[in-house]
Amino acid sequence: MPTKKVKLSENAQKVAESRYFLEGEDWEGCARRVANAVAVVENDKVLYENEFFDIIYNMDFLPAGRILRNASRTKGSLLNCFVIPIGDSIEQIGDAIRNALVLWS
Repeated sequence: MPTKKVKLSENAQKVAESRYFLEGEDWEGCARRVANAVAVVENDKVLYENEFFDIIYNMDFLPAGRILRNASRTKGSLLNCFVIPIGDSIEQIGDAIRNALVLWS
């Protein structure tokens, strides 16, 4: 349960609903979903999920929009940037294209 009740402004609510919330989700649900997704790699998942939730829900730290939007989605990336090396031969260019397709599929 949240430590305090956070109320988004009317504009923040509209933006969050259109960009970041899953259907039927509110700020608490979004914060919980994101906290769960980023805590998955921790040894003590429950502890870190709760800590991450409090930090996100109380807006002490907000992850980037891509993370808010894509956390827990099957095909959603949490990274804003990828570096794909590209060489100067046709084979290396083809490899770079293949790698990009794999990355974004």
